[in-house]
Amino acid sequence: MPEDLADRVLEVLREHTGVDTDTEALETASIDGIPDFLICDRSDVLEFQFIEAKRQNEHLQQTQVGWFRQFNFFTNKIVYAFDQPADRDRFVETHSLTELFQSADHRQTVEEIKNRQELSPNELTQRVAELTVGDWVVFNERKKPMEVVGVDVAREVRGSEERGVELISPKRNRYLLSESGEFFVEKDNRRNLKWVSKVAKD
Repeated sequence: MPEDLADRVLEVLREHTGVDTDTEALETASIDGIPDFLICDRSDVLEFQFIEAKRQNEHLQQTQVGWFRQFNFFTNKIVYAFDQPADRDRFVETHSLTELFQSADHRQTVEEIKNRQELSPNELTQRVAELTVGDWVVFNERKKPMEVVGVDVAREVRGSEERGVELISPKRNRYLLSESGEFFVEKDNRRNLKWVSKVAKD
């Protein structure tokens, strides 16, 4: 990192956090949720910003939201990467950064969810596609959250391959949620997926 850039970042940290030394300033900002990159203008290293990079099916973690809020005196940005321009266009049509930020800031508990109306095929596809490993999920009428343990998982079901998001229940049963609007219990049971949502673990 250019020395001038490091000095400026530490200076801004000291100004806004009230610490006295560079070591304290560095320790203050080096916490869970710190963005992926610190970039600057080559012609002026004092013009810098923090960048958090995400793929289209990823979301901000709560620690990242906390970092952005605690250090909002910096220029912070979220950058999404797409494999194809069409993927970007679909994402922009159905998301806003404000919604993504807010969804990471607060996950509903099962008790808070009052309405489980059946979702459209497009809504189901979107919700399943947004799930990432470590998320907690409830679907259809199930009350106990299940943890996402894999995405784009292949499973053979009655002689054909199905792909989707794999969940594990508190009783260690494994489920596969398909973007096509079905779910599978272990290997053989095919049932309709009607509703799915991310929730807080507890």
